[in-house]
Amino acid sequence: MFNKNIVLENIDQYSDEICRKVKFLAEMKNNAEDETLYFAKASYPIDRLYALIKDVEDALDFNQIRSLQYSYSVAVKGSLDEIFLPVGNASTILSSFQKTIKAFNKNAKLNLVNVLRGSTILCFDYSSANYSDK
Repeated sequence: MFNKNIVLENIDQYSDEICRKVKFLAEMKNNAEDETLYFAKASYPIDRLYALIKDVEDALDFNQIRSLQYSYSVAVKGSLDEIFLPVGNASTILSSFQKTIKAFNKNAKLNLVNVLRGSTILCFDYSSANYSDK
């Protein structure tokens, strides 16, 4: 069972282990001769790193703070956009966003894809042809 107080009381140990894991992974990546072997060897340390970071984020209430600071943020990778929405506001923002996108182009696709660390990730199809006024 997760206990915020235990994490906060031991924050130095958490930060030290996070630092060690990042350095270890960087060294492993730097010395890797084979990508496939690196992926296999790095799997457990990456899982442990994510678990440590998640514990710290949860103990410090990062997701609640983020949801108060930002309504959403956008990351663009190639032709796929990711919109990160705070959980508390996700349905309201998503509904407004869908109406806005559909007003520009009825063929635009909005797909709810995943939930990651308390943030809703919305991915939608994007192309300049869909959003061009020509």
